[in-house]
Amino acid sequence: MKYDRTTLSDDTLKIIEFCQAACPDEQDGGNPEKYIDRNRNKLEAAGHMFKFFGLAEPDSSSPFGWKGTKGMMELIADPGAFFPYNAPSYGELAENLICLMIADALGRNAMLDDVKETAFCEDCLYKLGLVFNNTRGDLVPQLELLELFGAAVYVREERGLRAKRLRHHQRHR
Repeated sequence: MKYDRTTLSDDTLKIIEFCQAACPDEQDGGNPEKYIDRNRNKLEAAGHMFKFFGLAEPDSSSPFGWKGTKGMMELIADPGAFFPYNAPSYGELAENLICLMIADALGRNAMLDDVKETAFCEDCLYKLGLVFNNTRGDLVPQLELLELFGAAVYVREERGLRAKRLRHHQRHR
């Protein structure tokens, strides 16, 4: 697709300006078209992430395949001012996060598997002090649990990458 500043929508230009500020490319000279050309794969990857978070949606007319939602454009205009529309409460989000961490640790789907097992694991985390009830009564993870979870995922992914590299190396001997 051929595009230039005149064919890019105002929102697309705002997204490019945002990306240029967040991740500068000294070789683009501030030119949005060059930035898109030089960073297309990164822009597409960011689009997948933003879609996951509900901040983008597919757009076949966009040079990188997505456009920002109203919430994304509000964040670009005023970082930190946006709160997702119709979003669950903080407590619901925190409790879902805890369930997802437990499910990941158990190798299961937290929303479909045995709720009693998940509740048992939550109770154990509570007794260890890794989750707590905030002033509203919401079950919330401690920073230490988030750090433990992040480290565990990192180790798991590293092992997976090492095993993948080893298999690749063995096949190509």
